[in-house]
Amino acid sequence: MRRSLWLGLFISLLAPKGFSEQAAPKGTIKEAEFIIEKEKENLLPQAARFFEKAPIPVHIPDAATEVKYNLHEIVPEFNPLKRKIKILKPKPDFPHRSHRNYLKIGHGNYYTPYFTGFFDNTINARYAYGLHARHLSHGENKYLEESHNTIKLHGKFFAKTLILDGSLQYNQDQYPWARLSPGSSQNLNDRPHFHQIMLDGRLRNYLQDQYCYQVDGYLTNSWNVKKIQELQGSLGGEIDYVFNHDFTLKTIAELSLTQYGHNTTINRNLGKVQSCINFLLNDFKIQTGFNLVCQNDPSEIVNHFNAYPVLEISYMLYKSLHPYVGLGGDMQRTSWQGFVAENPWLVPHVDLQHTNQRFIFYGGALGEIAPKIDWHTGLSISSYQNLYYFVNEATEPRQFDMQYDQTTLFNVYSELKQANQPETFTTQLRGDYFLYKPQRLLKPWHKPSYRLELLSTYNLHNKILFKGMLYWLGGIEALDRTTQKAQRLADVVDLGLGIDYLWSQHFFIFLNCQNLLAKANARYLNAPATRGVRFLLGLSYAW
Repeated sequence: MRRSLWLGLFISLLAPKGFSEQAAPKGTIKEAEFIIEKEKENLLPQAARFFEKAPIPVHIPDAATEVKYNLHEIVPEFNPLKRKIKILKPKPDFPHRSHRNYLKIGHGNYYTPYFTGFFDNTINARYAYGLHARHLSHGENKYLEESHNTIKLHGKFFAKTLILDGSLQYNQDQYPWARLSPGSSQNLNDRPHFHQIMLDGRLRNYLQDQYCYQVDGYLTNSWNVKKIQELQGSLGGEIDYVFNHDFTLKTIAELSLTQYGHNTTINRNLGKVQSCINFLLNDFKIQTGFNLVCQNDPSEIVNHFNAYPVLEISYMLYKSLHPYVGLGGDMQRTSWQGFVAENPWLVPHVDLQHTNQRFIFYGGALGEIAPKIDWHTGLSISSYQNLYYFVNEATEPRQFDMQYDQTTLFNVYSELKQANQPETFTTQLRGDYFLYKPQRLLKPWHKPSYRLELLSTYNLHNKILFKGMLYWLGGIEALDRTTQKAQRLADVVDLGLGIDYLWSQHFFIFLNCQNLLAKANARYLNAPATRGVRFLLGLSYAW
């Protein structure tokens, strides 16, 4: 009986809809009996859920080899620049940044007219061209004694991956003679007077690629009133092949051909090939390779083929401290044009010899003291064969001849660069100490023992630009041909200040002052000296 009741109840639960469709006859009562037992176990299946419990984590043993990450600071590389003794130049005037053309004229004391003009095309994404012209002259008693003129045509073309640019330039420079005694006369027709025509061009790629290359060349013709002429032609190139982030191959090649003389022409040719490998090893940055030079200079250098090692190792000790050491050498090409730019009072025909830097060992450190404040200090020891010196000529003390000697040079230098966050105030300071040890000469004639350069600018609300400059050169000794003894020259100290006032978006007024200490600065013995305070006042128009 009990089993029959449970079976009926189970069937009624499974099919309630079927029984509901057959309605009971009206007027009848259906009887049923239910039995409820206590503590009956619920045998219904476990309810389905929309989520599951988190799985129990399974321990995985550590890998046998630990993966390490080395973060290296990427420091851009630049070819070393040959430092020459010259006054630092302030940065370009700020009003010209937003204009393609400007004209600048001025006049100063000691009869000093000044003119500069830049005339360029409007902004174009494919090409650029323009004309630059400059004139500066000065003298005493309203008589023109020194003049410098430059005119230059330039052009640039932008392709998809290449840049082609070049220029054609003409320079004319005239220098005065020094008066050896009050009232002495000078032959104005024999004043140093030089002309130069230069044609140059460059082709390089500017997209980041595995190959980076550049090809450049120039042709220069220089002559003076004595019919001394020098013709130079050079073709060079540089290619960088980037294997990966830590490995780069760099090759630099140059071929220079020179003809110099008047009645007799001397051919002076020189070729260079320098190949270096740059790679990173942990925190070390290493550059190693070789420098091969072939030359036919008819000088005291016997070997026409020279090979030099190239090695430099730098270490990133801290972000603010990068020490480095290096070893190298090179054949430094000399030219009549280069000597004239350094000392225009040369004898009509000078002896030209290349300088063989047999080796140079250098070391130092660089980094930053604080944001926008960089420092660099170091020293070098080098040995030269045929290092040149300027010596006064015996019959005409106002002219200079060349003397060469084997020399050991010791140099200590320090440099500091500072700029605030908006770069409205900038300062550059560099000091050098030189110790020359010539082998045959009594003294290193006309070589300085110390040098100090300071340049500072301050931009006040993009309205007024202040410029300050200090140039100090000292410890110079020269050979006095009268007494045949060494003579110590007075230090060359030039203190200058400048102010540019932006009157409007197109006009600004400038005032430049030099030699504020009114010193008689003479770089060479019996050479013309800068006397008195010099100032230049002018106006500029940009459009």
